[in-house]
Amino acid sequence: MTIVLADHGRMFATRGQAHELPKDDGATRTITVDATDVYMSPSFIAELLVTLVEERDYEHVLVRGARQRPAEVAKHLAEKFGFADRVEVEQPALPTT
Repeated sequence: MTIVLADHGRMFATRGQAHELPKDDGATRTITVDATDVYMSPSFIAELLVTLVEERDYEHVLVRGARQRPAEVAKHLAEKFGFADRVEVEQPALPTT
């Protein structure tokens, strides 16, 4: 399953929105979060990881398309929360000018 955080243009993702993400049927154990063109706050990233790994029990969470700083934050938080074996952050998107 893939969740696209922004279907059109840029968006700023906040903590409360992490719980509003669509749910699957429970059979899928892998989820991809497409963060392309989304400004994610550190609290959103933390809440997103906790929601997907702890609450929804995904075995593999792939964060794709995040900008450099949010990608670094996601990697750091995954390690801090003990999710490093379940969370993968792809090479961050190149900064746009």
